[in-house]
Amino acid sequence: MNRPVHVLHVLEATEGGTRRWLENVVRGIDPARVRCSCICSTLREGSFLETVEEFRRRGVQVWVVEMRRAPHPVHDALAVIKIGRILKSGRFDVIHAHSSKAGGLVRLAARGRNGAPVVYTPHAFSFLAGGLTAPAFKSFERRARRWTGRLLAVSEAERAAALGLGYRAEAVSVIPNGVEVPAATAPFNGTVRNVGFIGSLRKQKDPLAFVAACGRVHRRRPDARFVLCGDGPLRHECQEVAADIGFGGSLRFTGWLDDPRPALDEMDLFVSCARYEGLSFALLDAMAAGKPVVATRVPGNEELIRDEETGLSARAGDAQAIADCIVRLIDDPGLARRLGERARLVVAERYTIQQQLDALAAFYESVSANGGGG
Repeated sequence: MNRPVHVLHVLEATEGGTRRWLENVVRGIDPARVRCSCICSTLREGSFLETVEEFRRRGVQVWVVEMRRAPHPVHDALAVIKIGRILKSGRFDVIHAHSSKAGGLVRLAARGRNGAPVVYTPHAFSFLAGGLTAPAFKSFERRARRWTGRLLAVSEAERAAALGLGYRAEAVSVIPNGVEVPAATAPFNGTVRNVGFIGSLRKQKDPLAFVAACGRVHRRRPDARFVLCGDGPLRHECQEVAADIGFGGSLRFTGWLDDPRPALDEMDLFVSCARYEGLSFALLDAMAAGKPVVATRVPGNEELIRDEETGLSARAGDAQAIADCIVRLIDDPGLARRLGERARLVVAERYTIQQQLDALAAFYESVSANGGGG
């Protein structure tokens, strides 16, 4: 192909890691190899309109098609019709749908069409959240395999979940998320005083486990300080639990941060309490900055955090185990320093943004040339 591959990205989850994934790719992928267009919703996060305008200034064509996160027969049907009309233009070489909602709507809109191959990236399958809706979501994912040209996973754990749904091995590829690795980081002597969390305050990230763990640490090491960066439906409950614990000002809530890097710079230790993950950008950022990490043993996290090598791990939902890991690193500066140094090396070797972008460009070229075949 003598021209760039034209990729249409479709995204409803315009917040958190999926938003960052899209912004990184649109801003950073080689325009000589890949041309990006987008269909996006602004219902989940109104500030995404700023990103839409930025994309348009870059010459990226963007259609705003409002999509609701929760299932809604009427609104979902309208979104499928609108997306279908855009797909019908036939101007795209690859359609790339992101996360469960857009992934479902796009594959419904594209089924039966002899058009561009559809690539789907779950960014953590929605049925992993559990609950009453999980069986229905899992059933739909199984059915939607037939309308999926390729599944592009962000981690080996996500690939394994896709194979468990019945995808053929040759139809699933893995390109891990990537981050910028600072050229130099301030020397870290291993002293842990400031313990932090960055993420959406939702069940998936389990900020309540972080607050509970910090309460246990506070009783044992009262000089420790804690910061919780993020916003979401569990913020009020987190604040209520913190008030009941009585931190005396040692736990700070920042709310949502457009750029969490200054907050990360102030942390000596990063904690991920996630109950399930694709491949966490926040965790990668902390590792790239040379921070020691405590993370839950869940798919996605386990690829990055090898216990005693690149961090310490604890069972998801176990506030006491998480607290024990934090206290251990407070008490052992040498271990904290070694874990942070090793974590930074792992990201620099395997998870840089340039590695991700180069692999994506090659992937899109291959999919376009082969019509979505494995």
